[in-house]
Amino acid sequence: MSQRKILVVSPDFPFPPNHGLRVDVWGRMLQLKELGYSIHLIATVKAAPSTDELVTVEGVADRVTLVDRVDSAFQAMRLTPHQIAVRNGLMRITLEDSYDFLLIEGAACIPIIDNKSLKCDNVLYRVHNIEHRYFVNLAMSSRSLLSKLYHLVEAARFWRAEKKIFSLMDNLLFISMDELNRFSAEGQNGGYAFLPPALDIVSPLSGDIRPSSGRVLFIGSLFMTNNRTGIEWYMRNVHAQLRDIPSYKLVVAGNTRSISLDWLRNGPYGSEIEIHDSPADLSKLYQSADVFINPMRFGAGMKVKTVEAAMKGLPIVSTSKGLEGTGLVDGVHIMHADEPDHFAEAVRALLNDSDKRQSLSSAAHEFIRREYDTKTKTANILNTLIGESGAVMQVHKANAA
Repeated sequence: MSQRKILVVSPDFPFPPNHGLRVDVWGRMLQLKELGYSIHLIATVKAAPSTDELVTVEGVADRVTLVDRVDSAFQAMRLTPHQIAVRNGLMRITLEDSYDFLLIEGAACIPIIDNKSLKCDNVLYRVHNIEHRYFVNLAMSSRSLLSKLYHLVEAARFWRAEKKIFSLMDNLLFISMDELNRFSAEGQNGGYAFLPPALDIVSPLSGDIRPSSGRVLFIGSLFMTNNRTGIEWYMRNVHAQLRDIPSYKLVVAGNTRSISLDWLRNGPYGSEIEIHDSPADLSKLYQSADVFINPMRFGAGMKVKTVEAAMKGLPIVSTSKGLEGTGLVDGVHIMHADEPDHFAEAVRALLNDSDKRQSLSSAAHEFIRREYDTKTKTANILNTLIGESGAVMQVHKANAA
């Protein structure tokens, strides 16, 4: 039997995997290669990746096509979401091959559906977020009036666009368990499944109880306003309550995309925070921490950072938004708190109790190992579609956006 071909369309170049979407797309490509698929990656980019980054991805994908994102003032006048409009180049590239599968990584890549040269048997649409809800949450977390307006307009555009997208897509793969359950409860038509982020499920970084360090860790994309809002909430309301613990130290790390971190360094407790700007290697940060926090107040979809921390063997304290979509259960896998005093109490309890840290982290890691075995889930989904002999959605040419 000839090697099956899959076309993966990503809104961003997936390497280096230094924020949630990239981690997910890159991990899935590695799994698809292990499963024996021939991968053609199409990635939309603002700037070309470096030669080394491109060579690394070409070692996994048999073919890589880069499509420039094109922005213009004219797009502001359209009803199409801006995130989709800048990727309209996906409609115009020439695709010479036929594919067994097309995997669309999120709404921003939907213009590929209207590419006249696309020849594909089975289309799978990955629901990274319910986008209109996501942009409403971004608006709520933004302080700039202009930014709020942009996000609210984009939310309205996505509300209209997603109704059409979901009507076209028969094979929906949800990153968030909560959004899958909500979609199912609404009685929507079509086939859908839970396909969480493609993470490398490994043993915890240490099988033994770690020596206490007092270090509390946050890792997330620091260019995102919802992450910034969460960190600022923690600093204002929780951090001061824990400073009496002699060994306590807050560590903040993440990709900044060269955006200034003065808001963090120059804050009221900036001198007390250990900050890592866009670190290349996160393993030592995970290894040296006692507790991972996710204090997000706004957001949608599933929080990859929470799942990654569980996979690394760290106990977690999270708000409702930071826990959303993961399937992790309060008191069993994770500690959940939305009020500042409760959040501080949970962090303090874990810092003071190594047995509790071990119990939570072990349960969470086992849950992730079992429920997030995405290599097996992906293989089962693709094999099922092939087994149905084309009785799944064919490509629709219907102006999806």
